[in-house]
Formats: sequence, C-alpha cells, structure tokens
Amino acid sequence: MQFTTIVLSLLAVPSMAITTYCVPQKFCVYGEPNDSTGKNVTVTVHSASSGWVGFGVGASMAKAVIYVNWKNPEGNNVFSTRFSSGRKEPFFNATAQIAGLVPLKTNVGPTPSWAKQSFSFTRPAISATSQFVPNATYIYAWSDTPPASLTDMKSSFSMHGGTDKGSFPADFTTDKGVLRADTPSSGGSGTNGTSSAITQNSWNGIVASVALSFLL
Repeated sequence: MQFTTIVLSLLAVPSMAITTYCVPQKFCVYGEPNDSTGKNVTVTVHSASSGWVGFGVGASMAKAVIYVNWKNPEGNNVFSTRFSSGRKEPFFNATAQIAGLVPLKTNVGPTPSWAKQSFSFTRPAISATSQFVPNATYIYAWSDTPPASLTDMKSSFSMHGGTDKGSFPADFTTDKGVLRADTPSSGGSGTNGTSSAITQNSWNGIVASVALSFLL
C-alpha cells in the first residue's frame, strides 16, 4: 500500500480592469475591448433617467456620434444612433447604425439600485465617423422627459437640462483600465463625475499548485 501524490498547477487568469466614469447616483459608463485585438469595444451605461440617456463619442456636440437609449411601454430598450452638429437635437442617420445592443454586461457588478435604464452595446473601435482611441473624449447627457414616441428609434426628444450633461477623457480600448490624467470637464453635473479602473480579476497571473494525495 502506498500514497500517490498528484500535483495540479493552475495558471490564474491575468488581472483585467475596466475603465469607468460615474456621476454618483445618476450615470455610469463602463468600456472595454471585446478581445485582445481591440477591434471592437463594448460599452455599458446605467442611468437614473426616466426619459432618455445619451453617450457620445466626441469632445462636444459640435461633432459627435451619440448613442441614445430609452424604454418602450413594455420596458425594453430602444437604442438609436444619432449625429450631432451643434447645440440642437442630434439627428438619426440610418447609414451609421454600426452599433448594436448586446446582453447587459455584469462583469463589473450588479446593476446599480438607482438605475432606471441599463444597456450594453458593441461596435467597431474605429469607424469612418467616430473612433475609440486612447486619447478620446466622450460626452453624455440625459433628460427625465420621454421622447415623443417610445417605440420609434427615429423619434424626436427634448433637450437635456443645463446640468444634466458632461464630458470626460478616457481610454476604452484597453483592458488595463487606463484613463487620461485630465480632469473631467462639463458645463454641468459632469464636474462631479469620478473616473476609475475597476479590477475584474484579482488573480494577477499567480500560479497555484494543489497537491492531492490518494491512498492506493
């Protein structure tokens, strides 16, 4: 009779982080590349708005691609890609529909209790109209006033309030949670935003060994 010991080596998953920006109790956005190639990115938005919420790629409304979301009467997300060219309602453009909703990402934690709408979408990092790049600036806004039609993605919607908007710099193209060092800026409540990198996995590449002894 003898003891046989088998050693199992487990290579832990490398540490990953997700870039995030939040206005406490009102708005949060998370972004990450879909895979190691970085060709596609996934963005998750949580909003306390009971009307519409928008997240845009661009430093201002002078020229940005904006993803607007609201709830239809059944409680499902209505997702609409818009272009902006100044301080007026962003317009719908059917040729720019390169982003699509995906199942809500939960790898950064549960949906906040204050969120009235949450959604995730995926799109190419680089397109002819907008780019997710390391030195990008993003904008956001919301309103508690619902769009004119809750079922039509082309619907018009009212302007946001003076403080229900903001802008911030970030890098959504890396899984290291890197943000630019700039101070988030805004014409309103965005000045209260906070940016950080949420650790997704704390193993950080540690190799673990487990010894199992069997009596033979």
